[in-house]
Amino acid sequence: MGKKSGKKHKKRRAANVSPLEVLRPNLDRLFNDSAFLEKKEEEIKESLNSFLENLKGEDVLPIFLKSYHDAPSSAQNHLEKIIPQWLEEKNYQSELQDFYQNDKLEGDSEKYVLAWMEKLGADISVLQKNKEKVEFYKSFYLGNESQGMIVVFWYTNSDKRAVRGMSFLLDYHRPWKGAVKKILVFPERYPWEAEKQFVDFWGEKEMPITQMEETAIKIKILEALQANEERQIPMPSDFIDSRDLFFKYIFALPDTPQTPSFTSADLELLIEETS
Repeated sequence: MGKKSGKKHKKRRAANVSPLEVLRPNLDRLFNDSAFLEKKEEEIKESLNSFLENLKGEDVLPIFLKSYHDAPSSAQNHLEKIIPQWLEEKNYQSELQDFYQNDKLEGDSEKYVLAWMEKLGADISVLQKNKEKVEFYKSFYLGNESQGMIVVFWYTNSDKRAVRGMSFLLDYHRPWKGAVKKILVFPERYPWEAEKQFVDFWGEKEMPITQMEETAIKIKILEALQANEERQIPMPSDFIDSRDLFFKYIFALPDTPQTPSFTSADLELLIEETS
């Protein structure tokens, strides 16, 4: 008889997969199930809740919205009777509002969210008006005789705990002579973190930094854009890609009698002629 090997085979451990990683396939499987339309309201809620154990609404909702968008129209219609109440039971109203107010929704998601929030009693006209309001945080100018940098930050949530921003590199040499040479869009950061990373960095290079009021910084930006227009300096491709952010958070800043007469139509024409 052969001798038994003295080696012990270790059992393979099951992969430790988080509920968030399998949420999308679980939702897709549920919504595309041929028997889905026969499921009762409580049965669907129970299935949804079983997928969400220990998950936060801010993580769940983007995935849920994408799966809902891709679901068969028959499944969407069936869910319409259930979703508003389920969202209320999960206390997801604040997350939904945050996603809407801060442009975190993609494609048709905004349409779905507004419809659900209205069914939950929200005043949609107020939400839409608040969304249009520009929440300015701070702006800075830093530069020397060779180049300048304009930095503008705005709040990204209603509790004012996070900001995004945009910077404009100005070149004072020929042929730019003060025109915008490059722009950069900053990712979301805590306010103090954004200042440290995107403003204080230049102070360490001994470049003078001046904090400016929102009306003054808008004047400086529009003057730079007028320099692009007068000298036929092409607008940076990053600016063209980020024009929606510019119009919403910077062009919408308040005017004064000193604000240059440079309209949104002027800017669109400049982009068209120099791109």
